[in-house]
Amino acid sequence: MNQPLPILIALWSAAITFGLFAVGALVASAATSIRKGGRPSLEKAIGHLFGMAVIFGGPCAFVGAAALASSALLIAVEAPPITYLFLSLAGAASLDSAIRMRSGGMEGCNKAVGLVAAAYLTVWSGVSFWMLGGMATLPAELTGLRWLQPPLAALPFVVALRTLAKDKSSLRLLLAALIFVAAWQALLFFPLESGIAADWPPRSDWLRYPLAGIGVASIFILLRLVLVLGRKNPSVRKSRIRDLRRDARLWIAIGAACGLAWALARVLVAALRGAIA
Repeated sequence: MNQPLPILIALWSAAITFGLFAVGALVASAATSIRKGGRPSLEKAIGHLFGMAVIFGGPCAFVGAAALASSALLIAVEAPPITYLFLSLAGAASLDSAIRMRSGGMEGCNKAVGLVAAAYLTVWSGVSFWMLGGMATLPAELTGLRWLQPPLAALPFVVALRTLAKDKSSLRLLLAALIFVAAWQALLFFPLESGIAADWPPRSDWLRYPLAGIGVASIFILLRLVLVLGRKNPSVRKSRIRDLRRDARLWIAIGAACGLAWALARVLVAALRGAIA
């Protein structure tokens, strides 16, 4: 290949995403003309395409840059292709949520950005899965039942969310929560199973994965600390540091809990695989 793989993935993803939005713009143009009693025209179609490019061009460029960096990182840590399947599910759930957003005022701007980000994430995940040989590994992943680990690890958090919520969430929201948590755990822990970190200590799953969760939580805490320390107002900075101390304990606890849930999911999948064999 003449271009590095992350660049190829980003370019193909951008082309497909833009193509989908272009088709949507053309269909909308034709539908509008027919609804008003007229006929679809090339001039109106070009106008819709231009408007689509203006509205979605900026968000698409930003999301594409983020996807390029993400591709480089995930390829560097040798994340298995199955990781991208869970990311594509998260993208599809995000797209469903973005479509349901209101279209007026600032909410309309948020909807446009949400549509682009969700559509690009879905397409980028699918393209990454395909170009990284996902179809060749899919039969082994399905028969090995490794695809069960993320939803099993995410299930306790969804149950806790359902239990703690004052207003009982709908089935759609609970399913979305399961998808997002499963995607996050797949993104975090699958590279520790078969990527460059597969041989890193400790060897015990009950230490390895909780420590990884705590490590990721610590990175987010440090990033937020940098932002807090950049505040010029001393009173605001002091208040934000106090909030960060409180939130940091929660983040670390969640990171450790994610790791423990993943270790337990590995045990359950191994037991199920043994029972089937």
